[in-house]
Amino acid sequence: MTLHATSEQKKAIYEAWLDRVISSYPDRTARFLATKHDQFANPVGSDMKRVLEALTEAFFSGTDVTDLDPVLDPLIRVRAVQEMKPGEAVSFVLHLRDVVREQFHQTLDHGQIAELNAWVEALLLEAFGVYVACRDQMHDIRVQAIRKQSISVIERLNAWRTERYGSDAEEGS
Repeated sequence: MTLHATSEQKKAIYEAWLDRVISSYPDRTARFLATKHDQFANPVGSDMKRVLEALTEAFFSGTDVTDLDPVLDPLIRVRAVQEMKPGEAVSFVLHLRDVVREQFHQTLDHGQIAELNAWVEALLLEAFGVYVACRDQMHDIRVQAIRKQSISVIERLNAWRTERYGSDAEEGS
């Protein structure tokens, strides 16, 4: 990215982005995320801050978005577990574009706007891929739990059947 920012500008962008992401939650949750700073009392808020800060740095350093899956994962995973719709789960990425445009509204040229749009859109697609992988993993976990539960029920039924009808019940099946 050819856009250069001072550390104060980066901090302002990160903070404005964080505010927008937090405000996308219901009021009570947003207040909690914004006010509880202890990572143990508020692990979601702590992860959110770390992820957005790292993504802000990645944006200004021109990091390839394909390298950002591990950075995106903690925030996307929480949003997937919260069963947000895919669009809701990854929409936070789009706020970065708006915040950068507001911060640099006087100085962005057409080439920089195109680069900004391309990077944010690529990050959005990468975030969606992480979301899908997280949801797939959740579904696999659920299927495995159902299988284990089903096997346990079948084993108990077989034990009950053997107890009730004797060992001949197994041979008659």
